[in-house]
This record gives sequence, C-alpha cells and structure tokens, in this order.
Amino acid sequence: MGTPTSQIRMLVDWFVTMLEPGITDDNQLTTTTDAQEKNVQVILDGNIGAAGTTWEGLIDVSDTDFWPHDLSAGVVIVSDISFQADKLSATKGSVAVGVITRVDGTDADIEIIDQLCFINSGSTFSGLKSAYTPTKLKCDPLGGTLQSVLTNSRVSAVTAINTAGGDLNFGGLKAFVPAVGDVVIRIVVSGGAPNLQYNCSVSYRVE
Repeated sequence: MGTPTSQIRMLVDWFVTMLEPGITDDNQLTTTTDAQEKNVQVILDGNIGAAGTTWEGLIDVSDTDFWPHDLSAGVVIVSDISFQADKLSATKGSVAVGVITRVDGTDADIEIIDQLCFINSGSTFSGLKSAYTPTKLKCDPLGGTLQSVLTNSRVSAVTAINTAGGDLNFGGLKAFVPAVGDVVIRIVVSGGAPNLQYNCSVSYRVE
C-alpha cells in the first residue's frame, strides 16, 4: 500500500525546514543543520579534598588543536551547561562557570554565567542542567562586561588568573595563557573535612 500524499507532503515540509537558511545576529547565513554540526562539547571533572577556591580553564578560544571547536577567534555560544557534585554531607560550596571579561599581568575579572550551589546537609549528590533553547547564550565581553548576560555575580581582581604566569589549566592536561572571552570554572569548597567530586560539561560553538 502506497504512502498517502499528505504524509509525503509532511516529510517534504520537514526536510525543507531543516535546510531552510536563517540569518544570525552577525548577519551570517546559516542553516539548522549547520548550527547543529558546529556544536562541540567539553567535559571536566575533578576531586577537591581541601577547603578553598580553585580555578580551572574550561575553554581556550584561541586553541583549536586541543579544543574541538573550529574557529580560533570569536565569541563562545553556549547551548547547555550541566553540573554534578558528589560530596560528603558536611561539605558546602559551589561549582560555577564564568567568562573572563578583563585580564592583565596582575589579575582578572570574571562574570559567572551559571552555577550549582550545595549546602551542608544530609544530601550528598547535587545536579543541575541549564539548556538555552531555542536561542543560545552568547558570551560576548566588551568593555569589561558581557553584553548579552546581565549578572551581579562578578568576581574581580582574581590574582590566580593573569597573563604573567597565572596560567589556566584544563584538568592537568593543558595549560594556557588566559584571554578575554575564555571560559573558566570556579570550585569553592568549605565545611568540616570537605571532599567534593565534581563534573561539568558545556556544549558550545565559537562564532
């Protein structure tokens, strides 16, 4: 028995929609398929066994050899961010993703775009996923602040991040000199005998 004409038409309409071109904010021609193919993912996990604040590098925009994105200059466009934290009950703190908005040879400023907070409680596992659909989160620093994100969660004068020896490190696998627009992760841990196993994944592209 043949396929009804209406069903054939529905399939054709779906296929055309998938290939239908659109215009980005930067007036670039793109398609739904193209945008999906450009998305890549970075995953970082680690263990913190002492109280304090730790900064890790998550995305070095300029490095396309180690990181999976294609362009070595541009703006990070985030599709989703996921956090997981497994901890002792007495451990409290947060895991946050931020964007460098200013950096020099002394220190850096970072604006936080998403974070998971956990408290001193009997609950030992926490998780959070933020999906920015159908639009995406544009991490576009200009003049010391993100243009597409309004936040009061800013960290200023971070001396651990600078261009004169304060390199960022991706899980001990890759060190790099920080730059404006790079994405970082901040882990804050406190509490009695703190112990935290964390995981953070970001789906993104560079435009």
